Amino acid sequence: MSNETNDPHDVRLKELFKNEEAFFSLLKDCVKADWIDDLDKDSLKRSDNSYILQDFRKKEADIVYEATINNGKDKVVFYVLLELQSRIDYRMPYRLLLYIVEILRDYYNHSNVEAETQKL
Repeated sequence: MSNETNDPHDVRLKELFKNEEAFFSLLKDCVKADWIDDLDKDSLKRSDNSYILQDFRKKEADIVYEATINNGKDKVVFYVLLELQSRIDYRMPYRLLLYIVEILRDYYNHSNVEAETQKL
């Protein structure tokens, strides 16, 4: 999926956060949760997929990373949505919900859900 935005700031931020070192540094500096210290840096991997809805393709950019916690079994997915806006968009919570649903659908379609369920 192509994910090109017309905003030069979004483009620069996307290029910056495509770099795994820069993204990992952002997480360590900005996420104030206990589990962030247990994040396995070597497992951090960027997805080539984009989950931007067709209506917003020219306005936004997104980056998706996944990683595991040092225990090796707990997975974390990071969704970074880059969009600079000059006014409030009251639809943003709904749009974020749609992006999350698309990520979950992709995960479901590309994983062995039955095997994962049997492990529980």
